[in-house]
Amino acid sequence: MIFGNNNHLEEYPFLEKAVMECFDYANTHDLLSYENGCHEIDGKRLFVNIVEYTTTTTPKQRFWEAHRQYLDLHFMLSGTEQIDLNFIANMEQKAYEEKDEIRFYYKLSNYDSYRGIFGHECVNELIVSRLLDVLRIPHLSYQLVYAKLCIDGQDRDGFISKSANFRKANEKKIAFDVYYELYRENKESPLEFAERYGWAQYIYQMFVVDYLICNRDRHGANIEILLDEKENPRPAPLFDHGLSFLFSCYDNLESIQKFDVLEDRIVNNFIGSKSLEYNLGLIPKGKKFFLGELKEEHEKELLSGMDQILPEVHLKKIWEMLWERWKKYVEICN
Repeated sequence: MIFGNNNHLEEYPFLEKAVMECFDYANTHDLLSYENGCHEIDGKRLFVNIVEYTTTTTPKQRFWEAHRQYLDLHFMLSGTEQIDLNFIANMEQKAYEEKDEIRFYYKLSNYDSYRGIFGHECVNELIVSRLLDVLRIPHLSYQLVYAKLCIDGQDRDGFISKSANFRKANEKKIAFDVYYELYRENKESPLEFAERYGWAQYIYQMFVVDYLICNRDRHGANIEILLDEKENPRPAPLFDHGLSFLFSCYDNLESIQKFDVLEDRIVNNFIGSKSLEYNLGLIPKGKKFFLGELKEEHEKELLSGMDQILPEVHLKKIWEMLWERWKKYVEICN
């Protein structure tokens, strides 16, 4: 990280020619007159993104960024901003690879140096992905991959989730809670904010899905807003459902057997309340939000192949949760 003044470039003779090319462009063009969005200078090799936003002093509403393919030069055209920095090695990073111009991300369930790889979040992601296919809800599709891994210098093997980047070319993402704090009106609640932007259908579908799977982790960054070149927003497909079903039971069969599938558990919601069941009550009655519906014959489809990973009692409890909660959802909405 290098901080400096664009008017004192003679102090940085060690900078690469390509970097100096950026400074030259900035000094010879009126960037303040550019519209928000991406402006190509030399195709994908060199371009400028013009963005405008309100800064925040709340730590949780700020986010880190890092780049592996591009050098990122930030020019402050107007206003003031505080920038924190850290070494990328100190940050939590997602593993990914590029293949045929598509970025694929990989994610573990859980890991620590004592227990190694544990938990079933990756399995949950696949089951929920199949469920949302049945209900025909836009979502990030997950695959389950058995892989050889190197973690903390040790070779291990285990299941990981694989998913493709859901952003379109030149789109950027921002956490919903950050976007809400930037653009909310007066005492507008997160739900009212989403409704004003025309995202009510999306939020209501999310409420139902989270209720069905007992998702305990829909915090403000587990909902994302995607911005195009002109800063037009759209909600990202639903993603990140690992902390659902029986995740808190791990492999404890006694806890799994005793798990009450209809209990209204306290959850980490940013929109609505901390109660999944209460959020169902926020949905207008009599409205259908899915093109598909859950049926008993879907049990085999959703759990196919999982008997090689999870014990029968675990799988039966997952289906019991889905089916009983689906019936209750239909009852409440009618």
